[in-house]
Amino acid sequence: MFRTISIEHYEQRLDLLPPPMRHRLKGLYLPLGRDAKAIALSQTGGGTPEMHVPPAGQRLVLVEGDLHVDGNLDLNDLPAKGEDKSLGLIVTGNLTCDRLINTWLGNILVGGDLKVHDVFVNSAENCYAGVLGSADVYFYHGMETWLEVDGKARLTYGDS
Repeated sequence: MFRTISIEHYEQRLDLLPPPMRHRLKGLYLPLGRDAKAIALSQTGGGTPEMHVPPAGQRLVLVEGDLHVDGNLDLNDLPAKGEDKSLGLIVTGNLTCDRLINTWLGNILVGGDLKVHDVFVNSAENCYAGVLGSADVYFYHGMETWLEVDGKARLTYGDS
C-alpha cells in the first residue's frame, strides 16, 4: 500500500537507488521535495507487485518494487487539484499497465521493464520516460518526445 513519507525519507530513499537510476535522475526536472505536498512510497515485499494506482495529491511517487495497474495509470490524476502537473514517478522494479499517460513536465523512470498493453501517451511538452530494462508497448504516441530504453524496445505501433 502507498503511504506518505517525509521529504527527508524520500531523499534518503533516492540515495539508496542503484547507481544507473541515480545517474538518470540527475538530469531530470523533478518537483523539489519541499514543494511537494505529499510523497508516496510503496514497498512491495516478497515479490508481490503493488496493485493500486497511487493516490491523488501526490507529486513525487516512489515505488520500491513492481507496480501493476489493471487499467489506466494517468499521471494527470496524481497532482492535487489546482497544482501544476510537474511530477515524478519512480518505479525501481517493473511497471505494467493497460494505458499509461504522462503529463506536462512529468517524469517516469522505471528501473526494470515496462509493459503497456494498449497505449502509452508521452506527448506532453517537456515530459520524459526512461526504462533501464526492456519496453514492450503496443502503441506509443510520442509527438516529438521519445522513450529512452536501455534494453530491448518492442513497439507494435508508434509515432514520434
